[in-house]
Amino acid sequence: MPAIVPEISSVTSRVVAGSPNNWHITISGSNFGTQAAYNGDSADLGIGDFTTAMVAGNTGDGVETDVTSWTNNQIVISALTGAYGLNGWVINPGNLMMFFVGNAQDGISSLAYYMNA
Repeated sequence: MPAIVPEISSVTSRVVAGSPNNWHITISGSNFGTQAAYNGDSADLGIGDFTTAMVAGNTGDGVETDVTSWTNNQIVISALTGAYGLNGWVINPGNLMMFFVGNAQDGISSLAYYMNA
């Protein structure tokens, strides 16, 4: 059976109340696979901020993600952690962002999804 490519249909984000430099991010779509919650990096998730040159969530990035839920159709990130806030790595409204998701079971990656924060 051929692998099914993950598809991101939408990304929503908002500043976490009481923490102006942190974001709550929800990535919705299909074929993400499932994965346990974690705080760190994954080969199956990537977030890029082209405005600040920040990369997050992918293995080896200094900025990590606090993933509170990962289902086949939705990934919820409650915070950016690790080096977030250092080196000017802060997401500001209007920054150009890029997201990708790999299927947690087979590693097939989605096409990039772009949006402004």
